[in-house]
Amino acid sequence: MAVPITLKPGVAEVGAAHPLFRFNNPMGIVGIVSPYDVTADGQRFVLITMPQQASKPITLVTNWTAELKHQ
Repeated sequence: MAVPITLKPGVAEVGAAHPLFRFNNPMGIVGIVSPYDVTADGQRFVLITMPQQASKPITLVTNWTAELKHQ
């Protein structure tokens, strides 16, 4: 999450929180091992993610024995 902050003399205005990015947590609920970390310089996030797999089409051939008779 990220929150915009505006600094004015003597006041810090805090805006609404919004997500920085989406990612699927492969571990479900965060347990002992965190699925993410921040690099030492604070410039990047390192995430453990699961690859998104596209479903592959299935071809169903019916009455294939009839095709054998025509050959």
